[in-house]
Amino acid sequence: MPGLDTVIVEHRLPLIPNTIPIRQQLMRMKPEWKASFLVVAEYPQWVANIVPVPKKDGKVRMCVDYRDLNRASPKDNFPLPHIDLLVDNTTQHSCYSFMDGFSRYNQIRMAPEDKEKTTLSPRGKHSVTRSCHSDSKMPGQPIREPWSPSSMT
Repeated sequence: MPGLDTVIVEHRLPLIPNTIPIRQQLMRMKPEWKASFLVVAEYPQWVANIVPVPKKDGKVRMCVDYRDLNRASPKDNFPLPHIDLLVDNTTQHSCYSFMDGFSRYNQIRMAPEDKEKTTLSPRGKHSVTRSCHSDSKMPGQPIREPWSPSSMT
């Protein structure tokens, strides 16, 4: 899987203490929408729905509704930096870089103990097992290739 080595960084999904896990109501979806990066999850506590979003070119982007998980996660105590502050910080250094989260999703791997929290449900209960990326800035859990119903058969 492309991305940063877990020795450097690993994504974790902390939860607010005593939060009750939420299994979203199953949405209806076309049976031909299957993906090879899904596996059956054993008795997941958290389940989120896949949300198909039509694109302007007629294709469909697959996103995941993680709003319940986001509400159960503690909020970060630091605000995003203002652009002026970022520019001012570069003047003291010859090289300044940051991770470009717009060009590829899932650059940081999920901690194994938190993977179950990302369980999604097209039909049944599944969890994502491999890296995915998107060609746009839209948040969600996009798939590897530009998606169309015929590409999943």
